[in-house]
Amino acid sequence: MKKLSGLTIVLTPVFNDLESLKILVNKIRSDSNRIHFLIIDDCSTKDRITYSTVPLESCSSEIINLEKNLGHQGAISYGLNYINSNYSEYLNVVVMDSDGEDKPESIIELNNEIQQKGLDLVVASRRSRKNSFQFKLFYFLYKIIFFYFAGIKLDFGNFIILNSKALIKLVKTKNLNIHLAASVLSSGINYGSIKLDRGARYKGESKMNFIGLFLHGMRSLVVLEDRVFKRGVFILAILFILVIFFPYNGISFAIFALHVALYLFLIFYRTKLTAE
Repeated sequence: MKKLSGLTIVLTPVFNDLESLKILVNKIRSDSNRIHFLIIDDCSTKDRITYSTVPLESCSSEIINLEKNLGHQGAISYGLNYINSNYSEYLNVVVMDSDGEDKPESIIELNNEIQQKGLDLVVASRRSRKNSFQFKLFYFLYKIIFFYFAGIKLDFGNFIILNSKALIKLVKTKNLNIHLAASVLSSGINYGSIKLDRGARYKGESKMNFIGLFLHGMRSLVVLEDRVFKRGVFILAILFILVIFFPYNGISFAIFALHVALYLFLIFYRTKLTAE
């Protein structure tokens, strides 16, 4: 195993976004020299990530070029498993996107939070977002729907910091490649949270739309399927009783039918994801 002697590993997945990655690397390098970069190129179809295209000279770093596109969550999962199997004696691992929305200067805050409070894992909960009103509305609805179906709150994404103890637990979760944040919840790791501002994208605009956010939400529920389906039995039982006692109320039947359709879609989507 490669010994990193107290360095903080920055794990970032990249797909067809070389220019943003260059900006990210330069910004992190200007803030700290105690960093090891682990860059996962998720089988980019243009501007492949190499040492000749990314300013990593005199940096501790490793680039992994995947031969198959694993998707954003899959690339993060691959990187975390790779760290667990190949690195030792590092300080912490920071998982962050390369597009600028996870701000490089926040790495210091995350490191301070996890060390000062003696935690194994800290998540970044957003204090503010530089997104469109439409995206903010969709994300707000996503959080409400997640809480309704899972019964727990999910108010963080991929921007996290964790130590080796938490990493060992996290890579043992069976659906880490499907949804990182939900896997943190399912892992049983005692984690903390810190409020951080979301940055502006370095280049371009987010490709996430309503359909993408809906499917992302479904992925989070798949990871917590045991909890979701146990809660679902209770929800469907209540709705079924309402249909029985109010048989001529079209609204109660429509709500019941919508829930059944959603649970069936979740079962179908889980089968699809686990077969990939």
